[in-house]
Amino acid sequence: MREFVCLIQVTLLFTSVLADLNLLLDNSRDDWEPLFRIYGGGKWDSRDDFVKPFKSMDDDHDDKDRAQFRSFEMDKWENDGIKKVKMELYDDGRKVHELEFDGDTSNKTNWFSPQKLKSSSWTDLSGHFTGDEFSVDGDDDDDHHWTIRNRKSRTCDEEGWLTIIDRPKNGRNRCLCNYEDVDEFPTVLYAKGPTKTKWSSGNYGKADMVQISISRIPYQAPQPLPQPLPQPQPQPPVMMTAPPQQPQIIFGGEW
Repeated sequence: MREFVCLIQVTLLFTSVLADLNLLLDNSRDDWEPLFRIYGGGKWDSRDDFVKPFKSMDDDHDDKDRAQFRSFEMDKWENDGIKKVKMELYDDGRKVHELEFDGDTSNKTNWFSPQKLKSSSWTDLSGHFTGDEFSVDGDDDDDHHWTIRNRKSRTCDEEGWLTIIDRPKNGRNRCLCNYEDVDEFPTVLYAKGPTKTKWSSGNYGKADMVQISISRIPYQAPQPLPQPLPQPQPQPPVMMTAPPQQPQIIFGGEW
């Protein structure tokens, strides 16, 4: 009886360890935890409110501000075991683009970079980034944040994938291109198609919401490629030698 109980305990322990191991290795598990949302026209600053510590609900915010979302987990980012970060863009309630980043050893801002990019729904956007801006800070002089830009221009023909226009800082004047002339802040501009866009072409959308989520499950380590089996080496042919001839003994006849 005691042996049977011990067998059950060992089986349960093995099952528990196996489950923990599967959880650790299963990078397809849907464990994404939303940490921050940017709503178009939500009045918050898309960069400052992401980076700064949590605002108390006792602060002077109206109902629209309270509709925003910022998790307390944001403020322990570097000590929270974050392995992946995902950014999703929604327009009219429908997901239109998604980017995934390596969040390991990251902080609140440096995960949003081409070096950390793992995948993108924009087919011409990858870790081999050749543009001139890919950062949370973006072009702060123009109050453009979360910017992924191919090239900057002073003639309103900039190309890019994403930029979020925040309310201009007090006393700051800036020249506006037609696509920057917005009356709601923040305004999330994104390239509609599968590749970057020239903003002045009008081929862009305005996202209702941007959601940033994290996962604590690491990426699987790449598996080594199977090595080919060694081929047998050809052996030299074996030469067969004829046995020595025995002398013939003839019986009979004359001596």
